[in-house]
Amino acid sequence: MQKVFQQQPEENAVIAVNNLLATTPIAQLRRAMILKIGVEYKVDVNRMFPLNMEEFYAAYLNFILRRDQIGYEGDANLDRLQDVPGIEK
Repeated sequence: MQKVFQQQPEENAVIAVNNLLATTPIAQLRRAMILKIGVEYKVDVNRMFPLNMEEFYAAYLNFILRRDQIGYEGDANLDRLQDVPGIEK
């Protein structure tokens, strides 16, 4: 029925955010990109899926810690990712 009425499940917004984060360099991410996904799926991604948003941040933090095998101080991409709505340190 969702296909007939051209409705998309709200959960697909998280998939879209994940795809965006996977395909877009962190330095090129903009708040508007996440907000656009929310508008497209008619959902406030930050309020509906706060744990998913935190998980995205944690996954990137884990990635840079493994990559650098030191600390994350001064990682500009980590700070940039924090600027994306709903993703906090």
